[in-house]
Amino acid sequence: MVLEAGANPDYHAVEMQIALITTTAHSHMECVVQIFESGRCDPNLKGKGERTALSFAIGNGHHNIVKHILSQGSCNTYEDDRSGGTPLIWATGGDYVSIVLTLAKHLGVDIDQHDTRGHTAVSWAAGNGMDDFLKCLLKLRDIDANL
Repeated sequence: MVLEAGANPDYHAVEMQIALITTTAHSHMECVVQIFESGRCDPNLKGKGERTALSFAIGNGHHNIVKHILSQGSCNTYEDDRSGGTPLIWATGGDYVSIVLTLAKHLGVDIDQHDTRGHTAVSWAAGNGMDDFLKCLLKLRDIDANL
């Protein structure tokens, strides 16, 4: 209703959080759908910590929202945040295997992208003793285990 009245879903309110980021971070799927249906949001805008809506959805393990955002087609899957954390690294850090598999199927995901400290998803999983997760990552296409 607010969007129908002309509200700007990309307005940066408290702590640089736009409506799409707030709804994804709090797992409000119906609101995410409405915001996208308005046709007036940019899923690549960054909020607090230079994180996108995709980053917040992944970091909180909201797989259905992740799939919805990716289905919109205009989402940059390689956007990093202030610390260089990518969507794939956030999924690895949260131990969200299903989200990693969803991201790996999506074109445009750089499997070997690293954060500001030089860590990739593989090095992050290996360094944290995530054996099962590491096995999953090493099965992905074109992944370089040397990074």
